[in-house]
Amino acid sequence: MTTVKEEQWYACPGATPLGDARCRNQEGQCPEHGEVYTQAPRPDIVMLRFTINPNQSKRLEQAGIRRIVLDREALEKEHVATAKRVGRDPYLYDTDRRHVADAGVRVFGEKDPEKLCVLPAWEEMEKSGYQLVDVQLTERRAGGMDILTLVVSNMLDMPLIELSDLAWERVNMCLGCRWRYTTVWANPRGRDTLIRELAVDDWTNRFGEDGYIVHTVNTRHRSDERPSHTLGFAGGLWELD
Repeated sequence: MTTVKEEQWYACPGATPLGDARCRNQEGQCPEHGEVYTQAPRPDIVMLRFTINPNQSKRLEQAGIRRIVLDREALEKEHVATAKRVGRDPYLYDTDRRHVADAGVRVFGEKDPEKLCVLPAWEEMEKSGYQLVDVQLTERRAGGMDILTLVVSNMLDMPLIELSDLAWERVNMCLGCRWRYTTVWANPRGRDTLIRELAVDDWTNRFGEDGYIVHTVNTRHRSDERPSHTLGFAGGLWELD
């Protein structure tokens, strides 16, 4: 059982019938999972994404972190296809009508936990065998800001990435920050243009035709306030302490 405060919405930790996604219902109110159920699968890949300003981006690029241009049209199509494959509405969370598809579940619901520190989750993933395989800079969809993405995987044959001391210093600043808002997504097995930027030769043989399970941790608005929670990995189920 994961640790979540009673007032915080939390996704049912059960697996969907195909076994490759997490349930979209609320824990404790799920008609599909009783006391005995198959637990949702662990992610193959986790992306930790930090919203940063242009000055921070410039320093990160100077430290050797690469910038990529994301094909958002391809990414949208992939998300819609994945949602349809698992029988889900791809626009369930598109409440502001931006027409942005999602196939996964928001682990902590539509009200994001506030003033969160993600460093404990990072440390827990390291202990669980997840390793850093890529670091990327991309432009945020809304513009004006950028996204720093740390990509970690528990697949031991994934090519690892080496960062300079200066790059690690910049990355550790983001990991150690307190963030005003954090959204955690548990996505079904699928394909993702951003992940395919990795230098991996044969994705089909590595992950199969249906792709890979990716979870994302999206943070925004650095905060100087004392953290209200810390984020735990909890074997891929995620928790708040």
